Amino acid sequence: MPSRFKFVSTAERPFTDDEVRGFHDLIHEPDQEFWDPGGDRLDVETLTAFFRDVVPSRPGQAVFLAKADDEVAGMAALFTEQQDLGPGDARLGFGVRASMQGQGIATRLLASALKHARASGLRRVVAEVLPHNLRAIHLLNTTGFAVVTPMRPAGEPMTHAMFEKRL
Repeated sequence: MPSRFKFVSTAERPFTDDEVRGFHDLIHEPDQEFWDPGGDRLDVETLTAFFRDVVPSRPGQAVFLAKADDEVAGMAALFTEQQDLGPGDARLGFGVRASMQGQGIATRLLASALKHARASGLRRVVAEVLPHNLRAIHLLNTTGFAVVTPMRPAGEPMTHAMFEKRL
């Protein structure tokens, strides 16, 4: 891993305004469109409030950033207390800027997120991945996640693959 990467997380300290803007810019890159499935862009003010108020209030929830030369290169996030999750569960989201892929950033972010999940007493982490995202599928497979894709009607295309890892 090149030494120019610095890793920070909300588990260590609040994000700076620049880090929140970098997270915002990353999740709105064309390759990261799955972060806004309804097509509504998340604004910086909403994300700032989320990082300031929501993230610290939920045990186990945290966001991890990889930075290169003060630019957010990638992120991983553990979201807890969502309607479709049970107690002790978290949803994992992660992404790496297209120009920064292939440098081990996602691997390191995922390792940090899983370490935090274990230390926080979480029991299960789930991740949804678009079926064409072969890099993410490979990473999840090589880090011990199992495929648990929900049933879908016969003849319907697969819209996402669901993975889980028991801790």
